[in-house]
Amino acid sequence: MKLIPWVGVAARVSDTKRHDGRLFCFLPLPISTPFNVHIHGFFAMSSSRREIPVPSEDDVTGLVAIKGDWNRYLFQHCVPQAWADLLEAVAKCASPNTESKFVALVQSRAELKIESASIAEYRLWPLGGNRKEGNRQSRNVEVLWKNLLEAVVKIVSKRMSVFPGLSSDVETATPDRVEEKWMSLEEGTIEKTYHRKALTTEPDIIDALIDRVLEHLPRLVSNANVVRQLGHVPFVTVGPPDGRKKSKVKDRFVAPVDVVDRDSELKKLYLSDEEVFPTGKYAQKYAVGQLRDLGMNTKLNAKIVVDRISHYIKSWTDSTTATEKKEIHKTALNFLRLLDKGYQKIVEGAGDVRNMEKLLSKWQWIPAVSEHGTEILSEANKIRDNKQAYLTSRVMPTVDHCVKCDKLRRLFGWDVEPDIEIVDVPSIVSGSHVIFFDPHKKYLPRRLNGESTAGFRKNFVQDNFASQFEDQFEPYKHHLGCDMSKPIDGTIFRLPLRTVDIAEKSGISGKTYTSTKIRELLEEFRNQAFRGALLFLKHIEKIEAYKAGDDGQLERLWAVTVDELSEEARRKRMMVEKNQVYSTSFLLNVRISDSRDQAMQKWLVTTALSELPPNSLNLQQFAKRNRLVAHTGVAGLLESSRDADPSSTGALFTFLPLPIGTGLPVHLQGCFALSSDRRSIILPDTTASQEEIRGESWNEFLLGTLLPQRHLEFLQNLAMHKEISLTELAKENKNLMTEEYMAKFIDKYYMYWPSQCDSMLKTYCSRFWDFPPDNHMKIFYTPNGGGKWTSYSRAVFEDIEFSKNPTRRRVIRDLLIKRDYEIVQIPRRFIEQELIPKKSRHITRDLVRKGIQNTTVVDGMQKADIAVLLEYILEVGKFADLRGCTLLPLMNGTLGMLTEGCQYFVAESAEIDLFFHLSARFVDCSYLPESIIHNLCTPEAAQELGVKRFDEETLVQFLSEVLPSGTQLEYDHDGTTIPNDKWLRKLWKYLDAKDTVEVKSIAKFPLLPTVKDGSKPVGELVSLDPQLPRIIHSLIYPEISAILRKTGTFLIDKMYTKRLSNYVLEFTPTNVLKCIQLAGKTKGISVEELMSAFKLTSSECEALRNFVQENGFSLLDSDAKGFSSETSSVLEQLPIWPVHSSTGKTRFKAAKDCYLLPHGLSAFSVPSGSRVAIVSMEPKIDRNFVSKIGTRNLSTEEHFERNVLPSLQKPLPADKIPAYMEFLNQILKQSESRPHLCRLLSQHKILLSDGPTSDLYRPDQLYDHATALFGIVFEGAGKFVAAELRENLAAIRRIGLKSNVDGATFLECVTEIHRLSNLVQPPLGGDILNRAKSVISHLNSNLGIALQLQSNQLDQLVQLPIVPVENTATRLPKFAQLFAHIRSTLGLYPFSAVCAPEHRDIVWTQRPIYDENLFVPSLHVLNNVTTLRKPSVETVLDHLETLALKVSKCCPDEQDEFNRMLEKTYTFLQECVEKKHAVELIKKRLSRSEPLFLNGDDPTDRQNWKPAQCLVHGAANDDIQPPWFKIHKKIEPFYHLLKLGGAISIEKVDTKIVIQNYTQSEVISRNLTDFYNCTNDPAIEGYKDVEKCAKKFRAEQLEDYCRRFRLANESLIVPLDSDDE
Repeated sequence: MKLIPWVGVAARVSDTKRHDGRLFCFLPLPISTPFNVHIHGFFAMSSSRREIPVPSEDDVTGLVAIKGDWNRYLFQHCVPQAWADLLEAVAKCASPNTESKFVALVQSRAELKIESASIAEYRLWPLGGNRKEGNRQSRNVEVLWKNLLEAVVKIVSKRMSVFPGLSSDVETATPDRVEEKWMSLEEGTIEKTYHRKALTTEPDIIDALIDRVLEHLPRLVSNANVVRQLGHVPFVTVGPPDGRKKSKVKDRFVAPVDVVDRDSELKKLYLSDEEVFPTGKYAQKYAVGQLRDLGMNTKLNAKIVVDRISHYIKSWTDSTTATEKKEIHKTALNFLRLLDKGYQKIVEGAGDVRNMEKLLSKWQWIPAVSEHGTEILSEANKIRDNKQAYLTSRVMPTVDHCVKCDKLRRLFGWDVEPDIEIVDVPSIVSGSHVIFFDPHKKYLPRRLNGESTAGFRKNFVQDNFASQFEDQFEPYKHHLGCDMSKPIDGTIFRLPLRTVDIAEKSGISGKTYTSTKIRELLEEFRNQAFRGALLFLKHIEKIEAYKAGDDGQLERLWAVTVDELSEEARRKRMMVEKNQVYSTSFLLNVRISDSRDQAMQKWLVTTALSELPPNSLNLQQFAKRNRLVAHTGVAGLLESSRDADPSSTGALFTFLPLPIGTGLPVHLQGCFALSSDRRSIILPDTTASQEEIRGESWNEFLLGTLLPQRHLEFLQNLAMHKEISLTELAKENKNLMTEEYMAKFIDKYYMYWPSQCDSMLKTYCSRFWDFPPDNHMKIFYTPNGGGKWTSYSRAVFEDIEFSKNPTRRRVIRDLLIKRDYEIVQIPRRFIEQELIPKKSRHITRDLVRKGIQNTTVVDGMQKADIAVLLEYILEVGKFADLRGCTLLPLMNGTLGMLTEGCQYFVAESAEIDLFFHLSARFVDCSYLPESIIHNLCTPEAAQELGVKRFDEETLVQFLSEVLPSGTQLEYDHDGTTIPNDKWLRKLWKYLDAKDTVEVKSIAKFPLLPTVKDGSKPVGELVSLDPQLPRIIHSLIYPEISAILRKTGTFLIDKMYTKRLSNYVLEFTPTNVLKCIQLAGKTKGISVEELMSAFKLTSSECEALRNFVQENGFSLLDSDAKGFSSETSSVLEQLPIWPVHSSTGKTRFKAAKDCYLLPHGLSAFSVPSGSRVAIVSMEPKIDRNFVSKIGTRNLSTEEHFERNVLPSLQKPLPADKIPAYMEFLNQILKQSESRPHLCRLLSQHKILLSDGPTSDLYRPDQLYDHATALFGIVFEGAGKFVAAELRENLAAIRRIGLKSNVDGATFLECVTEIHRLSNLVQPPLGGDILNRAKSVISHLNSNLGIALQLQSNQLDQLVQLPIVPVENTATRLPKFAQLFAHIRSTLGLYPFSAVCAPEHRDIVWTQRPIYDENLFVPSLHVLNNVTTLRKPSVETVLDHLETLALKVSKCCPDEQDEFNRMLEKTYTFLQECVEKKHAVELIKKRLSRSEPLFLNGDDPTDRQNWKPAQCLVHGAANDDIQPPWFKIHKKIEPFYHLLKLGGAISIEKVDTKIVIQNYTQSEVISRNLTDFYNCTNDPAIEGYKDVEKCAKKFRAEQLEDYCRRFRLANESLIVPLDSDDE
């Protein structure tokens, strides 16, 4: 298949009517699309060329799958791009201010007639691409344009406005963003369509859009806006209940919220002519589910009830026949029964229930029974007006039969109790509502479901309720401006004041109230209100009590009012919401006033709503059952205008105060579980019920968990509140922040803390003071940092013992505060009552020690304060705890830190003067009393605190600090820094005076000066380390002294030998060698390395050598038998012996590295830098002395390996070759009796070849010229031994010279021939050919006998070109000479590329033939080289293709010879098929539709050549027609080969073949010609010779069905698949 991605989209813009789009493949296809445009594509067509293959999920392989993938590619990637270009072009054409290239196609824009509606309504967009309907003309073709809209939107969104009214956002044009815009399109279009009623003008466009939205409905269900809008769009086609549509009636569209589910029970409520049920595609199962999501009516609701009643009334009025009235009557009865069954759920559900009830109450029909016993709908108002009519009327009601619901019965006028006057129930009027309470359910009317009620709530303004019960509402009037005609701003409580008679009859309470009792109650309520009744309320800001006089005038008795409440405080006060966790704090200014008193109070209130513990199920259930919430609060009185305000005494609150005092300085608020009288909380009781036990647990949870936490929050708010905060006050009034003022403020602050609690609040207090370690509430005041608030986790408290000594308390507090410890101030009563938990941090000696550790915080303290501090921390004598404290006075005037190890010393004045620069290490004894010094110098203190007396150990320690580490030191003689001459004299004077100081204790310090030139110091000190070389300077041997000094030996003047005789050596030969040895050890190197490092001159080497030879006798042991081991070791390492050098330059080596050559062996050459040195026998060298100190004899092998081989790594110079030849012949002569020497010679490049270069070769790299094959092949290659060495040829053979022909050497011969043939200027061809003949001859004669080759060697051999081949072209007919294989220049080929002469006819176009005159393979060769026996099948197949496709055209005069070669080729392949050899390869090659079979006599006639697939076996010529043909008799013997290639075998023909007048290609060609001749498209001018191309296409239809027309711009069109044809 030859296809290109060519697509196009065409839209009709001159006519806005919808037209069905079609698919094109240059010409229209019988395939429709759901779009308003035509789509063209270079599709892969089916064989009928009327369908587009779209495979199913099962078609995963084969040609159909490939075509389907191509078609999908066009629709997914190419068509969206073209569609986007179309939309952009249309938008530009429609714009009046845009010039576009598309406008040039017409004379004016008016001719386009592009309506803006076509763009605004998205008519040209790919809507409706996801419809479920199939296309009859092509299977599964609708899959191609699925999700086409998303692809177009993604492209358009990057270049232009995606949709009208929506701006483009290129940077955010991600798939998620495009989907969001698509959803915006859905919402906007739905809303626009709903308001503009566009369904009547463009129903098809909206229908496609609705389909698109419904497909995405599962994803859009969560978007309530989309669902709401779509639910009100009228797009659903509806019909009557029976589903039959009236003929010749257009579809009626209804919104989903107005459609009724056909499968629900509502179907019985609609008449037969009502069209409210979905029809068409919306009646299908999947669509019904979508309509239900969009609000389709499935159950009875208030809206349907209203609609049904109205419809029944209208239908009854419009009905003209008895049949119609009967149907209405029957349907209305069904409606009433269904309404009766589900009325309660309708009332509880959503909808306009009020309107429904109003309509029901005015409905004039009720079910009844006539005098004949039939059910009818009677007028209800008549029965409602006269209830006794039931007994005498002939029309009997059937309410009990049809209507069971009490509420419905009441709406129809049944079972309504008469109005009564309520006199003994409490009521409340607030806003526009009135609430009546009837605890015993005695007076209030029943509910509509028949149940009694304990109270109800009514809007007296809207329902005009007050006018119906004037007596009940009369007491409310004229109070607070209430006239019951409008809402009141406040709340009025009406409580029953019972007389004795009423109290006896009342079921609510039997108490009677007189005026005196009422005054007492009001007085009690006044007291509670004055105690803070408004503190924890949410909305109430004022409470007033009035007394009405006889004249109706009101007299205010008292009032409690919140004054100056800010909006922020009001918002915080109203934050008590259900299930909203919060915590807040605010200030309240409360004004209290009555006839006797008036005062102002300022309160701080902290409230919070907390979550219940998730693991406490009982608490959660109890709270839910009793409607309790975890609301807690704490309020404290900050200021009051009254001196002794009783409100400051704490009490319990449950929003309003309870008559329960707490004794606390704050009020506690909580939603407590109260007792039945609601005047106390439920407390633990052994006789309590299960419910009371739960109430106890609830109260314990509030008092023991939440309220302590709330009290802490209150204290933190109190400390941090900007109006009362001490820190804020300090910023504004710094002058007022005196210590006395702060003390008063702190005392006042701690008044709000609980100190003593009664038994009821004992748990509360214990939980309050039990601070958790991680408590971070800042509720404690500390002077730290100038004064601030800190948390319990950082607070440090005082104890009673600590506060007894004021001076100590001041010093320690100031010290810790300076150390950033947050010392808090609390009242002394808290400490005495032991309220502070013991786990808290207190001021202790350990804390003080820790506070001053690792710090200099005590610097600047007075001496008296330091003494007090030391007295406090040393009181218990815990020296280990003082480590890290900076308290010790030192000589430099600072304080030292006490630490482990000797750091500070008590010393005498001489010792302090010697180390005056270390005054910071000496204790100032005058600073401390003797008792403290004595205690600090005890062994325990010395171990723990590092203070001790100055002693010898201290001297060593100080010297180690003064002098740098090392054995020697350079110093300034006259300098001011230590060491200098003055300090050294002072030190040696001190050491002379201190006889107890041993020299060995200071031996490691560099304290001894060295001298040069007799007595001059060199400014260098040396230590007394015994390992250092030190010797007395000698004037007799100045050269030896210079050598010693050069090698690192220190020369010392005799003046220091009085006490140092054991540390400085006398000048003797033995001590000289010992110093040299010690100098090497000091530097960590050997004597030889030491002498080499300092590079002694020749004169120095000679002087040292003469010194040791002259004093050799004195160096011997006492018995004069030899040198000692140490002396011998030094002598053999001295590099003072001259050795042989090829350069002529004198070199010196150690005796241990020198050797003596054997007699009669020349040295040849010793390379410079060689490790092995040969002593040069000079006259001044004593050979006996050299032998005694370790010089060894050198063997021939060692000399050759160590001295000669290193010089052979590079080509020998020309002047060295004769000497080397002489030396090597000497070595070769000795090798016969020396196996080790033979192995050594065989491993290295030692031989010179007969070549022109002086390169050296290993013996196994050269060949024996005496071997015949080697002599021929390697002649002139420089691979033979040099002539000068051939006198020792036998020895050279023993060490590895190649003299035998084996598999490896034979391959090397072949490789050499290959190398010669590849040279840029190879030897003469005859020379190479002769060498190849010798190799081939040797192979032919010795393979398998004397020459054994391994498999890998054979594989390598067959790939090398050594076989001479014939000139095949001279042995073939003339027609074949042009196609014969052309041999190379030299005519040498590898075995793998040649064939035998007997196979020439079946391979001559592909392979060369070996020359049998030059090479006749032996039996062993044929057995090992298989390609010589038989060519490969692939080679023969390639030869067959060449014969059929190329050679056959060029043999008109030699057809017999050609047929003979062709027959032999068929015969070879037929035998392979019969032997089942390479069957798959033959089948694959013959199935490629190439004409490889000559189905006739003349090979030059192309019509006689056919592919195997077009040949039929067993049929006459009359039975078949092209493209099938009968097999010719010449190729019938090769039937198996034909069948393998795809030939057809017909045993019996049962069907007659119908021959068409025209072939399909002729029809296509004719249609194409007519199309191009008749079209008026101006673009046709771009084509060339259309008719000629069509004729050519028809002529070559059998050869190439995919040939394409070539356009002038070199683009291709009209591809046709040959397989489809």
